[in-house]
Amino acid sequence: MGHDGNAISWALTFVKAHSRRLWLVLFLSFPTVGLGLAQPYLTKILIDDGILAGRISIVFWTCALFLMASLFLFAFSALHRWFYIDVSSRILFDMREEMFRHILKLSPQFYAHTKKGDILSRIDGDIAQVQRFCTDTLLMVINNTLLLFGALLIMLSLNWELSLLAFVLLPAQVFFYAPCARALK
Repeated sequence: MGHDGNAISWALTFVKAHSRRLWLVLFLSFPTVGLGLAQPYLTKILIDDGILAGRISIVFWTCALFLMASLFLFAFSALHRWFYIDVSSRILFDMREEMFRHILKLSPQFYAHTKKGDILSRIDGDIAQVQRFCTDTLLMVINNTLLLFGALLIMLSLNWELSLLAFVLLPAQVFFYAPCARALK
């Protein structure tokens, strides 16, 4: 695998080789996040325009939209997960295959001084961790960024004054909850 500085570039070559599939996984993140964020807005319509206004037709239509959104969310989430597992396992397979090729080129002296369990541990556990870091971290950052900005937009569109109050109180929440988090750890 080489030096530590080359480890990242080594791992990224496998990610780049499957970039087309990763783009598909990323593309499927948008409707998944969007449908998940639609629920607070639909709840507002259900309560304000339907229940409080006494308009039963709005209640029925909103419930139908909830059902449709849930079904589409399930379908897009399943597709997203399917393609993610596919590309993730392909990257892991390629990394392990490359590692096996490298191990087969090593001299018998290497095997005389290295425990077989260490070799297997590297192939099984360490390569899997590198693969997870390369794919999971990137996709998680993108998904969480989409979710954060989407939630902020929904909050601001629903009630900007209440959103502003939440933003003002955020530092106080962090100040009071930080000691609790440390105590829980």
